[in-house]
Amino acid sequence: MNKRASHIVIPAGPGLLMGLAVIIFFAGWHLFWFLTDDAFIAFRYISNRQMGLGYVWNGAPWLAVEGYTSFLWIVLLDAVWTVTGVEPPAAANVLSLLCSFGTVVLFALFAWNLAPAVRGRHLLFALALLGLVSHRVFLTWTSSGLETALFNFLFLAWVLAAHRFAQGERRNQWLLSFLAALISLARPDGYLFVIATLLIFFWWWRQSRVPMSTALMRLSPLVIVVAHILWRRWFYGEWLPNTYFAKSVGPLPDLGASFLAMFIIEHALWLWLLLVAAAVIRARVWRGALRHVPRLVAGGAAGLHVLFYVVVAGGDHFEYRVLSHLIPLLLLGLLWSVSRLWPRSSWSAIVMLAVLGVSSVLPWVQWKANLDYDSWIPEIIVFPIADKLPRVLGPYGRLYDRLEAENARHGVALRHQHHKVFCRHQLSWVPPRRQGAKMFEGEQNPVVLTTGAGVTGWSFPTAHVIDYYGLNDYVIARTPPLAENLRSMAHARRPPPSYVESFRPNLTVTPGRISSLKKRSEPLRDEDIIAIEAHFREALGTNHNAPH
Repeated sequence: MNKRASHIVIPAGPGLLMGLAVIIFFAGWHLFWFLTDDAFIAFRYISNRQMGLGYVWNGAPWLAVEGYTSFLWIVLLDAVWTVTGVEPPAAANVLSLLCSFGTVVLFALFAWNLAPAVRGRHLLFALALLGLVSHRVFLTWTSSGLETALFNFLFLAWVLAAHRFAQGERRNQWLLSFLAALISLARPDGYLFVIATLLIFFWWWRQSRVPMSTALMRLSPLVIVVAHILWRRWFYGEWLPNTYFAKSVGPLPDLGASFLAMFIIEHALWLWLLLVAAAVIRARVWRGALRHVPRLVAGGAAGLHVLFYVVVAGGDHFEYRVLSHLIPLLLLGLLWSVSRLWPRSSWSAIVMLAVLGVSSVLPWVQWKANLDYDSWIPEIIVFPIADKLPRVLGPYGRLYDRLEAENARHGVALRHQHHKVFCRHQLSWVPPRRQGAKMFEGEQNPVVLTTGAGVTGWSFPTAHVIDYYGLNDYVIARTPPLAENLRSMAHARRPPPSYVESFRPNLTVTPGRISSLKKRSEPLRDEDIIAIEAHFREALGTNHNAPH
């Protein structure tokens, strides 16, 4: 990358290509539009805040837990609801569309200035744009109701700011810190990019010899990060979100390796890596490496982020969600590579088109195969695609099919269609929110037990909801998982004996079944809930962490 990449401008001609790309992008957003059940977890927290209870899963007398993933996402959706009256299920995917559009714009700005200023530049730019707006992973996460599109936009903006930081633009020094702070609010794993920002600033301070006070002023937005951590500790009684304890069951590198291998094989990324390696060698980018420190640190942070999900987390429950922010960078890397290898030749466009074509085959064939899954059933189904490929690709397809089946068996990388159908199923048979709010009239502290916390939590806003898998339950999240559940992605925890029974649930909701409504002969009083929580927290040895 050279100094031209710091001038963020697109002339009128490529602007037309950008307009066409936006049309394709919007069509893709509409094609992949979906909501996940997990998105409704955040919606319930927002609902409780709207009712004056704060960002809690269950209101008092229950102790507060942080079972949502993104503080920034719930604040944005909460603000939209307050100002416009549009509830989160209707607003979330519109916000995701706007964030994803921002990603397309940033990508276009970067791609145009990265493409070589020679004949064929427009074609390379058009191919890069087409690669993004037709990429299945990118399009999948332009909706969902989750914060993914927001995180991806902030990440790309942060990388672009780090790139321009290397050019010495002072305004981007403050912007880099501000974006790092926002990323940390968008997802807890964003703290990694806060650390990377501190390293970049330390390098710059040593190189520039500016006063320490100047460096600290430009780092001042990171005060937001400290303030949020302190607020979390004060309000929830923990330094980390409850979801961390619920999902973390120990390193799962074999699952993570299978998850990453499936991603690489599905998108033929081994081709991309070969091209990038060849371009790096040809360009000898290690010369003057000190000038590239901000870029290297940003790239290293992105690599460590992937390594965490591969080695520690074992992948992710959702289809490539935690890798989706890499798609723009991979495409920019491909553009840079062909531009370096064939700087003044039509081969650059030919090779780029060929790589994009090859890497699109499996994702779109697999998407088409998954459309057969249109009605939810209580088991995970995979759709082999080897027999749908040309015979010469049969062995490659069978390797891919084995990886997908193995991942699905552990609840890893479940497809867009699976989550879409499951959420649609939940919404179709769980009572509408207004009806659910009235079901427990006259009952003191009504309790619902559920194995599908999202839609259920949203549909019963006046009830206390026990999340069976512990994402929103302090005790369950810290109860050691049984050996047979250790390799079940995001569903390893279970309630300790007698915990659920102590609350005498009025209703049990599992996918496809709602129990009959039970009326208690003796009320569940506030002091009963307080005593039950205290007892089980003490049994875990963590009662001292109880929030205010």
